[in-house]
Amino acid sequence: MRKVVFFCLLVLLSLNVFSQSPRLIGMGNIHGYIADDNDIFTYPATINSYGNTVYAYLGNSSMENDSYNFGINYELAEAVLGLYFNKELPYLAKDEFIDCLHTNLEKNFQMFLGFNNNMALKFSLAVDSYSEPAYNDKENTETAIALGLGAGYSTENRDLGLNVMFPTYSKETYTGRSTLEEKESIFLLDFHARDIFIKKGNLDIVTKLDFMYSDGVYDDGLDTDDDPVRGVINVSLGIAGVVNVNDKNKIVLGMTPFGYDSRKKEEAGETLTMTTFIFPAFNIGLESQVCKWLVLRTGATQYYYITKHTVEDSNNEDSTTDYDSDFFYDMGLGILYKNFTLDCVFNEDFLHDGANFITGQTTNNIFGEIMLKYNF
Repeated sequence: MRKVVFFCLLVLLSLNVFSQSPRLIGMGNIHGYIADDNDIFTYPATINSYGNTVYAYLGNSSMENDSYNFGINYELAEAVLGLYFNKELPYLAKDEFIDCLHTNLEKNFQMFLGFNNNMALKFSLAVDSYSEPAYNDKENTETAIALGLGAGYSTENRDLGLNVMFPTYSKETYTGRSTLEEKESIFLLDFHARDIFIKKGNLDIVTKLDFMYSDGVYDDGLDTDDDPVRGVINVSLGIAGVVNVNDKNKIVLGMTPFGYDSRKKEEAGETLTMTTFIFPAFNIGLESQVCKWLVLRTGATQYYYITKHTVEDSNNEDSTTDYDSDFFYDMGLGILYKNFTLDCVFNEDFLHDGANFITGQTTNNIFGEIMLKYNF
């Protein structure tokens, strides 16, 4: 249960699943409060500020399926073209009702085009298919495709981003007499806005709004009216004070005064609903360049939340309510050498338990997130 709640919290404070910046994670997951290369996946038009850069993301060493990916931004006259390969799909873009054994939309290709210095368009695509012989020269097939479109507008103090995605999954199974056709259609929409509404000396006051909506409909191929459906509504408001102490030191104090996440699934005459409220959450992050080649980062997040679980059918309704809080702490570093930057997040298990050859403990690598960046 706590894992489910934790997932909701991650979505609330870092709505965009593509937010995988080791720099921001190492500062306490302060996504959206300060400018970062990774902003392009939330605010596409910020790509105009990150031309002629190559990115290699080496994933998370603690995950079973490392999400390695590669990207490049290239300046073309008065435009910026961005190409990203093997990017992970949002969790809610994956099928939930169809038992697809051979197709899996884990990764997709993304293309950005920034123009007019403050506008951009985004396109993403993921495709997978499978077929195998069945009886009587028939075939069993599985097909999955996810098409995504996005747009953004950015100025010096304001960023807007809108992204939509349309994943569909289909499966045809020959049963010996006929073919059973199953299909799941999903719609995802997320909108993000960020505004620096106060600039005074070395202090910036930043506000942000994150909104996500998703629904999914499953057709089991049978002539029934009780096909499963699912839906998600998520919204959060954030405000932060960013203190630019000097060119080499930055402090971020952020707060989410309100966060709301509602997840609902109807299946087999039963409705399951999970609603989470955040009242509130706090972030604090520090970034300090301690010498010419080394940047140290650290940060923490404290959540206070209420979660209500409801199970309802035609006969009764049962609900439970949890009041709880969580605390998370991160550390990271950046290594600078000429045009290269290596950003990493420390793996706390390694720091506590040490290397396997010394302690015999089963530990992950010293770094949990790694990204290499090259500017040309």
